[in-house]
Amino acid sequence: MTKVKLEHHKSRNEIMPVFKSYRLLFRFIVVLVLWFVLALSYYGLTFNVGRIGHNVYLDFLIYAVLEMVGYVSCLFINTKFGRKPLNIGAFLLAGTACVSSSLISMYADGDNGWLIIALSAIGRMGVSAVFANIFIYSGELFPTTIRSFIIAASNVAARIGAVSAPYVAALGTNSEASNTSIIFGVLSLVAGGLSCCLPETLDTKLPDSIGDMEDLNNRKPRRNDIALVATNNITEDSRP
Repeated sequence: MTKVKLEHHKSRNEIMPVFKSYRLLFRFIVVLVLWFVLALSYYGLTFNVGRIGHNVYLDFLIYAVLEMVGYVSCLFINTKFGRKPLNIGAFLLAGTACVSSSLISMYADGDNGWLIIALSAIGRMGVSAVFANIFIYSGELFPTTIRSFIIAASNVAARIGAVSAPYVAALGTNSEASNTSIIFGVLSLVAGGLSCCLPETLDTKLPDSIGDMEDLNNRKPRRNDIALVATNNITEDSRP
């Protein structure tokens, strides 16, 4: 029991510095916003699929196929180009597609149902790609000691977004169901902009504690260190 109490006290001491450092606190708030927008957009677009029109089963099949494309593309983009470009690009793609579908629904003449469905499905694909990436990206943004706390808090934010999704989707009438997509689109564009404030974590050494994280942020190459490295390289090259 004493060991359990000590470990609990130690984990609490590791979490508190997040709220004392402006850099960590800002990063933590950005991650919470990203998770909230993801869940709100994902489930909101799902609720809208049955109210846009045409065949609901075919529309849902299109959503499912493009969602699978988003997941598969994440496997390649994530490891080749990095977590940050995928986060930004997929959010911007989803936001642009959702806003475009709403504008077409409000201002375009004629029957544009299939175009609206296609743009909404593309928005769902972008959100799905971010969903597959955000679990890895959020964990890598923080040290090992608080990683489980960050993921747990992020999931709480996502559940709040999921609970809010049906109410946001219900704002439009049956004839204007796609108009609510502009809310998901604008939020996705904002989330894409916030993602620019996060660092890239691909092929980087992850810190084990908040102290290690601060050391990495504060570490700057000094002129003496550069000169020493250059001297060592010259010495090694001149050896037989």
